[in-house]
Amino acid sequence: MENRQRVHEPFVFFALFFALTAGFGYAAVLVIAPALGYSAGPWWLATVQAHGYAQLFGWAGLFVLGVGLFFIPRLRGTVLARPELASGALACFILGIGLRVLLQPAVAILAGPAVSGSAWASVARLGIVVSALLQVAGTLLVIVMLTATFRRAPPLGTQAPLRPVRGLLALGLISLAVSGLLNLLLAIDLVARSGYTYLYAWDDALTHLMIMGFIVPISLALSVRNLPLFMRLAFPPRRELGPLLAVLVLGLIARLIGGIEQTFFPLPAFAWQLTGLGQVLEGSALLAFIWMIDIPLRRKHPWTESRIPTPPDVAAARKPTRKNYPDYGEYGRFELLIISAYLWLAFAAIIAVLNGGAEIVSASVIFDPDVERHALTVGYITLLILGMAVRMLPGFSGKQKVASTRLVLATFCLGNLAAFLRVAPLLKPDLPLSSAGLASSGVIGWLAVAALAVNLWRTFRPPQARKARPASPSST
Repeated sequence: MENRQRVHEPFVFFALFFALTAGFGYAAVLVIAPALGYSAGPWWLATVQAHGYAQLFGWAGLFVLGVGLFFIPRLRGTVLARPELASGALACFILGIGLRVLLQPAVAILAGPAVSGSAWASVARLGIVVSALLQVAGTLLVIVMLTATFRRAPPLGTQAPLRPVRGLLALGLISLAVSGLLNLLLAIDLVARSGYTYLYAWDDALTHLMIMGFIVPISLALSVRNLPLFMRLAFPPRRELGPLLAVLVLGLIARLIGGIEQTFFPLPAFAWQLTGLGQVLEGSALLAFIWMIDIPLRRKHPWTESRIPTPPDVAAARKPTRKNYPDYGEYGRFELLIISAYLWLAFAAIIAVLNGGAEIVSASVIFDPDVERHALTVGYITLLILGMAVRMLPGFSGKQKVASTRLVLATFCLGNLAAFLRVAPLLKPDLPLSSAGLASSGVIGWLAVAALAVNLWRTFRPPQARKARPASPSST
């Protein structure tokens, strides 16, 4: 029973570990090194890909999986089956991610100018293949656990909590499995080419599949089920989620095919138009979702108003909650993190629509594509994790509050500042302070995640045993 109840904790802590090392740690090195005059050679290019992998598969991926293994079975009206496999899956992910983020930069350094000239580099490349195999094995164990869970669950009723979001969850799990297989194929190709980076078009496809195929859909599903409860919002209409999902899937497929075709196939005009169409569809679907879930506008009446009103005498005897929220402030201002995350998501969606329209019309973009990507990853995904973590995880572990509400506010300030300094310089790279802002974004992002790590560690740790006081001598 303990394995089921706290299955999320090791996933969350190793997600924080990878975020603080190869995730935001590498990011700080990558943006500071060029500012200090170090050449962006092979080691830099390899580290860029390792950093992206650590952020998506390590930081966001492990966090989403940990929360999902706890929460998805409960949406199905049961608990996780075969929880003993969770430690094996986590071990596969830890070893796989760790090998990749250490060995890919090492390949570039060991190989030197002659990329195929080092025997140690060849051994490191084989290690990258092993890391990809471990990721596939971990994904298979997750699928086995969830499949066993669903098989023993009761029949899915029309009002089951899982029903409105099952399409989003299915998209996320399918994308995770496909991304694992694609990562394995790219690792094998790396060995065959004696290279130190994945082919860029395919690495972009892998990155986008993880973001828009896995992390964003699972995040949307968790938002649909939890944010109306946490923030007293109206539940989104069930019938509108299906068309939204269809548009998102069509946009994802179009964008993946168009991005690969731009590099490998001789149909440049068609490829640009297909990529642009995918961006417009994805961005439109995300904007529609934000409108439906009603963040941050609060246009609709909260779902609680449709319930039987609390008798006046009972309401008067209760301690009043915060205005518009069902809590008493014991989780800090978590809603600021969630609201700002969805503002960043709206910004990324608008950038996608504008760039997509430009690509369809003129085969060019208005904004640097990294604007959308980092608005999604550093803005939406990271801030949503920071907010959901302090609101959801204490309850998952049987705690009644978060250890420090001040640290929650610190994560809000640091997280948004890191996202702003990562995205704004891409909009105006020629401004004098752009380089300094970009160089500091990784360090500030690291501090935001470190604040969350300290807060969760203090929340989850068992209470300290009080020191026994010496007994006073009895009076006679």
